[in-house]
Amino acid sequence: MNGAQARWISSRGPGQKVMDPDLPFQSMTPRRALALLKEVRIQCLAAGTQQIKLVNRRNALQAKVLRALSVDTSTWSKAEIA
Repeated sequence: MNGAQARWISSRGPGQKVMDPDLPFQSMTPRRALALLKEVRIQCLAAGTQQIKLVNRRNALQAKVLRALSVDTSTWSKAEIA
């Protein structure tokens, strides 16, 4: 990862900086952000003949990282039933 990529999380523009909760006055590194996001999972459940897919809830810090990366999560809160 080069220096430009390493600074990307903190330089997306005004209001987009994600601070590291464990290190005061330091923006979150991409490695830390990805480690947080790997906990976001899609759950697939089988109920008889129906399949239900949903994304588990994000904590506040994960939601902030996703907003900073401009990820559209508007459909993640709705279960998909097929």
